[in-house]
Amino acid sequence: MISEFRITYSWRRRAEPCASSREYYLDAPPLQLGLGYFARVFEGVFTLHFDNLSLDFDFDPDLTILFFFIPGALEKLLARNEEQQDIYFCQHGTEVRLVLQAAGEAVALRFKKGNSQFSHIPDEAPIFVSLVAFASEWVGFAGAVLEAVRALRPGFEGDQLNREYERRLLGIESTLQRQEACKREEWALVSGE
Repeated sequence: MISEFRITYSWRRRAEPCASSREYYLDAPPLQLGLGYFARVFEGVFTLHFDNLSLDFDFDPDLTILFFFIPGALEKLLARNEEQQDIYFCQHGTEVRLVLQAAGEAVALRFKKGNSQFSHIPDEAPIFVSLVAFASEWVGFAGAVLEAVRALRPGFEGDQLNREYERRLLGIESTLQRQEACKREEWALVSGE
């Protein structure tokens, strides 16, 4: 059975930006700096929804960690690469890992967890979600965050890593559109329309 999947997110400006560890950011690329700055200026939550299961994550620290896993995992899933893909969440020691595997037009998701905060997450049985819905939701979330970081840090869009990240997101969107167009054509042929 295919479960519904969506990502919701919200953020609001903090009364006072959080302090940062300068040593952590000394040689970080501008994309990571921008995400870190965004998480210090805004407090936010993103939630992964799988039918009746919802998992909440804070932007700080998960945003700067998982953001870099998203394009590679989605590109491999959309290429129907059957190799397991991992997306890591490290919020305050929760150590949740989302294990993904392409399964035709779906993604099989399993959770590996290291903390009781997420004890309600199923362990063994995979949750299947639409590959298109899964990829579309992540691309939408990543794009909204990048847009907010650009608004907060003018000149950020000129960074090479940021441009590469955005290029990859656009490539994923293009792949999704092509796959949807092929499905519509197949449906038209089958249904005689």
